[in-house]
Amino acid sequence: AKKAAEAGGALLAEAEGLHAASEDSAAGGQTEAPDLGANVDHHFVAFVRGNDGNLYELDGRRPDGPVNWGPVKDGDLMKSVAEVVKREFVAVAGENCMLNCIALCRSG
Repeated sequence: AKKAAEAGGALLAEAEGLHAASEDSAAGGQTEAPDLGANVDHHFVAFVRGNDGNLYELDGRRPDGPVNWGPVKDGDLMKSVAEVVKREFVAVAGENCMLNCIALCRSG
């Protein structure tokens, strides 16, 4: 698994178009990056369906890599993500839940 993650990282590092878009976005940034190792409560997490059909949580703060939440139920990625978010984020945070969701998906 570690080698697969390293290979994926290498592919991302070599993705010139993605790198250029990231640099353009960062150049027009509105906030300063926090110090390395700073305790940051607000950050981005992505949920993706793996080639194995499982739901993965990608969180750069996790030193142990992606979290495998198991199979995407009934082929419905959004439903599976919603179940994990409700159970693992909203229920745990209680009244202090600060959460935004964005879906990137194909139309039609």
